[in-house]
Amino acid sequence: MNPWKLILSRRPLAALLVVLLLAGTLAVAKDGRDAYDQGTRYMDRGRYPEAVDAFDSAIEDGYRKDASMYWKAYCLHRSGRTDQALDVLNSLRSKYPDSRWADEAKEQETEIRSEYNSGTAGTVRDDSLKLIALQSLLMSNPDQGIPILKKYLRSDRTSEEKVKALYLLVQSGSEEAVAMSAEIAMESDDPELQLAAIRNLGIFGGPQSERQLEDLYWNSPNRDVKRRILQSFQISGAVEPVVRVLEEEPSAELRADAIQTLGVMGATGILDRYYVKETSEENKARILNAYMIAGAHKQVLQAAQSEPSADLRARAVNLLGVLGATDDLWTLFQQEKDIEIKKRILNAFGIAGDGKHLREIASRDSEPLELRRAAVQGLGIAGQCPALADLYGKSKEYELRRGILQAIMICGDAKALIRIAREEDDPELKAAAVRNLGNIGSPEATQFLMELLNEK
Repeated sequence: MNPWKLILSRRPLAALLVVLLLAGTLAVAKDGRDAYDQGTRYMDRGRYPEAVDAFDSAIEDGYRKDASMYWKAYCLHRSGRTDQALDVLNSLRSKYPDSRWADEAKEQETEIRSEYNSGTAGTVRDDSLKLIALQSLLMSNPDQGIPILKKYLRSDRTSEEKVKALYLLVQSGSEEAVAMSAEIAMESDDPELQLAAIRNLGIFGGPQSERQLEDLYWNSPNRDVKRRILQSFQISGAVEPVVRVLEEEPSAELRADAIQTLGVMGATGILDRYYVKETSEENKARILNAYMIAGAHKQVLQAAQSEPSADLRARAVNLLGVLGATDDLWTLFQQEKDIEIKKRILNAFGIAGDGKHLREIASRDSEPLELRRAAVQGLGIAGQCPALADLYGKSKEYELRRGILQAIMICGDAKALIRIAREEDDPELKAAAVRNLGNIGSPEATQFLMELLNEK
């Protein structure tokens, strides 16, 4: 698993520390957490088909699978795909019987079945059946299906219902479907429907769709529309329109989006060209982030080795950690003279989950205490709790031991802190262990703290 995802999903305190350390210097690629958050936003706005796709991505990335399955089922039901919703709920209860979401799934299933038994879901069933029939017609006979879909979209149905119907065009893929999506993207005064049509054009791809998207981009004053168009360029693989945005768009925010889009598209050759001629550190930093998104390890390493700006070198080092490039980080550490950059490298080892090199530095008496403490902190970020407990027992340096206690807290090992609090003779270190327990919040920590409070 990607070490960054591991930090987010299993060690929230470590994740918080990494965010604080890298705040303003690192834009992390989208992962399961981003997908889950995006799914909840779509769900709140009633965009259920898109929410289903987002929760699917979260499930695939292993982020909060039980919760993601629950909300996926909810959105499937709201989309009229009730049989699929029930299948997901059954799967959730089977795979995660001890999760609280299994209980919630049982309640949701009961509510769904109650709707159907009471007849209150009749309208939902009818609309769902109509959409299924329309979907089949569009697949088998688009010439006949598209006029019916046009009539459906001109009716007084809700935006949510129309968006669901509009997505059916993607499965048709006919020239009429492309033309109809373009017409809605250009002319619709319903924002939700317009954004859905833009998404369709990205999925269709091809020169015609790309030209229409590009015309709409340069004629629209709406930033949300422009962002959706950039996403559609990404989906269709249309690099040149994104390059034009990077070169001609007056909005710095949208140019930043274009840089990120090129990273997602893996257009590293184009990014290379712009990085070399770019004079703004802010834009160079964005390109470095795009390199990371693209997995362009060599370019990030080159910046870490030779970039004149210390801030950009530090950023590149952090990104090497996200990429898991531990061999390159070790080479950099041995060559580097600047102690602040060396501390950054140790932090990057933590992000990469590399305990081996961090243990070596933390155990070296010849290394400056500042670096050894940074290595200890990296071990906490990497979740190397046993190594930290072992290092605490072997270390005789007071300041290093205090740092180890904090690192044990970062990786969430309440049992190790409790053991140290019971056995430590130094009153200040004992107090530090107890203070760090308060930041973990586990049942074992609470029980031990209550034990201390109840002592007579």
